[in-house]
Amino acid sequence: MKANTSFASPERSDTKDLKSGRASLLSEDNLQAIIDEMPILAMVINENRQILLCNQNLMDLLKIESPEEFLGKRPGEAMACIYANKGAGGCGTSEECRYCGAVNVILDSMKEKKRISGDCRVSIDGDDGACSLDLKVTATPLSLENSNYTIVFISDISAEKRRSILERVFFHDIKNTAGGIMGLSEVISTSDHMEGQETREMVNMLKDASNRLIEEIKSQQQILEAEKGSLKPLFTETSSKDLVESAVHLMSHHRVTLSRNISLKSDNVVSCLFKTDISLCTRVLVNLVKNAVEASEKGASVEIQAYTDGDDLIFEVHNQTVMSESVKRQIFHRSFSTKGHGRGLGTYSIKLFSEKYLRGKVSFTSEDEKGTSFFLRVPANFEE
Repeated sequence: MKANTSFASPERSDTKDLKSGRASLLSEDNLQAIIDEMPILAMVINENRQILLCNQNLMDLLKIESPEEFLGKRPGEAMACIYANKGAGGCGTSEECRYCGAVNVILDSMKEKKRISGDCRVSIDGDDGACSLDLKVTATPLSLENSNYTIVFISDISAEKRRSILERVFFHDIKNTAGGIMGLSEVISTSDHMEGQETREMVNMLKDASNRLIEEIKSQQQILEAEKGSLKPLFTETSSKDLVESAVHLMSHHRVTLSRNISLKSDNVVSCLFKTDISLCTRVLVNLVKNAVEASEKGASVEIQAYTDGDDLIFEVHNQTVMSESVKRQIFHRSFSTKGHGRGLGTYSIKLFSEKYLRGKVSFTSEDEKGTSFFLRVPANFEE
């Protein structure tokens, strides 16, 4: 029975053909030794994208001792991509696979019969839960004894992407905030005609700008600690209403909200006491609101709600814009952004903080005529 697919071919070679293909590759002088010497991950796949050969680096990474463990698997299946088994035909056959850089590089190389390179964002199931990687994938054709193969090289560029994003934040966002603080300070220090009320307003604006600068720095610090697994959440009791009000206050003074004249509505917020890390949860809510604001047209509104569902507390942030299909499929990937090069930690950090540290779950809906809603579901009570 032929498997269904939403993208690449689901066809697979049988065990006999897989073993024959592997034997043919191993008969080539020094091929295994050559790829074993490579400092990056390398594999050789057949025309159905199934692995026949891989180097020692990949075996070590995947903790594989015997070649039989990877024989016949596709790259996403071997590396435990969270979408590898979502499609009925395995790796390459789900809707999400349409936007996978690795699958597209491999398919393009096979079709055009030439070396193709591209970036790939992948979320994998690791020993400590799901994690995201940024990879550089190169595929190049290999023809042997009238059979066609593809050599796939994979290098981890997560650190490079991380550095690019941090540079964007520190050299752009933080620079702008610091510039605002300097401008306000100069107005206060050089004006001889400001009344008491004007002075208080300017000082409050200066205080808000300073707080935003500190929050920007703390946010990046917490993301780095969270990715290294060294972040230690501190759970204390707080109110859902207080958290929402804090997030709304922070975003109501944010330049992106002011420049777009976005109104923030938080009328439907239940006051529920629960335990959470207040700093992390507030950061998640701020990022949810910021994401909604940035996706909205000028003059639109963003609605924030909080309500209970059984033993859970749900925060919902809604805007009127509908996401495209490609954005829906990639929204939580690390380094993916709709805002251009060098961005992409907003929704990724939302999922990272919520699901790895706040015992929560993040989801969304985005439909025509209904708009987009993001949901943060956290336990109202839990055993420490």
